[in-house]
Amino acid sequence: MGIDGHTASLFPLNSRYLESLEAKHPMIGMYVDSQQEDRISMSADLINKSSWKILYAIGHDKLTTLVKATKSQNIAQYPILSVLERTSLYTVDSPLLSDLGTTLERK
Repeated sequence: MGIDGHTASLFPLNSRYLESLEAKHPMIGMYVDSQQEDRISMSADLINKSSWKILYAIGHDKLTTLVKATKSQNIAQYPILSVLERTSLYTVDSPLLSDLGTTLERK
């Protein structure tokens, strides 16, 4: 997960990412303005069909983003939410959780 809440090249507020949430295509190609490049990724739908997923978020900035995402539930702003609910394993820098005064819980 990136500090902007993107995951697997699914970037926030990207029109192709938002279209993919409804279309259920297995792969998605898009131009990412913030990266100034074309990207290709598995769709959230395909990622969610995986039997095993790992969320890797190390560092204060990424953890802060992860906490904001889980509190906001805004899937357009935080693409990580499109796969987070069904993530099999979280790897986070746990001392930072207490610094933020919160915990992450799977729903």
